[in-house]
Amino acid sequence: QPEPLPWGRPDAPLSLCVADIRGIGSYQQIRDFVATVESENPLIHLSSLTISADLGNDPTRHRAAFRFDCISAPAQLEGL
Repeated sequence: QPEPLPWGRPDAPLSLCVADIRGIGSYQQIRDFVATVESENPLIHLSSLTISADLGNDPTRHRAAFRFDCISAPAQLEGL
């Protein structure tokens, strides 16, 4: 659920959306994924990243947990 921004102003036209994503990949794949997401939309940024060893047999693979924040606005703002 989007949260109105700034907090405490229910009439604020902007909202904060959060996406939690989990995946497995190499450091390069993780870096490329974050760079692609952030470069395609300047209103999205990585707010949290956790990388841990994948328990499989491949030491080049890692588990990653991402949290992306996005500021969004209604499709049409009243009065504009």
